[in-house]
Amino acid sequence: IRVYEGGSGTWRRDFENGFVLVNPLNQAYTFNADELAVDLARTGIKRILGTQAPEVNNGQAVTGTLTLAPFDAIILLADHISSR
Repeated sequence: IRVYEGGSGTWRRDFENGFVLVNPLNQAYTFNADELAVDLARTGIKRILGTQAPEVNNGQAVTGTLTLAPFDAIILLADHISSR
């Protein structure tokens, strides 16, 4: 294990059919449209449709910005991209 000073902030992990955003900070963080699309040019970004936290996981498209509460995460679906 290596521990580095600094570099703290939000985390993102992309998958073929979506991605996960994590906010480990003690303050809310707002992602803008460019951050959501990133260099992979993700399109068709939408929330999962689920029964846990239905006000968040409502299946709706994500347009514009997305704000994550402190110490929160979200799974988002997106148009398929090839694995690398």
